[in-house]
Amino acid sequence: MQSTEEAFDFMGIDESNHGRFPEVYVAVASRNSEDIVSSQFGKRRKCKDISLFLENRDFRHILIPKEFANIFTIKDTRLIAYIELIKAFGNPSKVIIDGEMLSKEIRRLRRYLPHHISVSIEPKADIHYSLVNCADAIANHLFRYYTKKSSERKDRYLPNLIIPKKEDYILDGRSKL
Repeated sequence: MQSTEEAFDFMGIDESNHGRFPEVYVAVASRNSEDIVSSQFGKRRKCKDISLFLENRDFRHILIPKEFANIFTIKDTRLIAYIELIKAFGNPSKVIIDGEMLSKEIRRLRRYLPHHISVSIEPKADIHYSLVNCADAIANHLFRYYTKKSSERKDRYLPNLIIPKKEDYILDGRSKL
């Protein structure tokens, strides 16, 4: 896996278990512009080894704990995840996010990002862009990995884990988003 000191131009984001906990958000970053060319992909499931998907890409993920639901709305939680993932890779020029957002939510997201970053939020982006498809497969794998009831140690992906500080998004005990 590559270090975040290296510049990545493109990023795809997807999540697993949205609205339920733990939520898993994943960003996959690349330097290859072909990763953001629209095409048709099937959903890739049953990932045994995340490195098979990466191919000169890197990833970061966020686990959103249930405690966030006591402070933040689902929309705020999603916004926090997107901001943190994009910050983790510095300043990509293009970010593609799977899903739907109201224009008001998109404006809120853009307030926290450098102006040069182009953000596209598209339903079904996970079957149209390889970066988002990869993020989808990894998110699915990580959700199963973290929720599986086993004695397996859960530290394998710690180098790629981002833990948002809720204090960064709270003012006077309430969400400041």
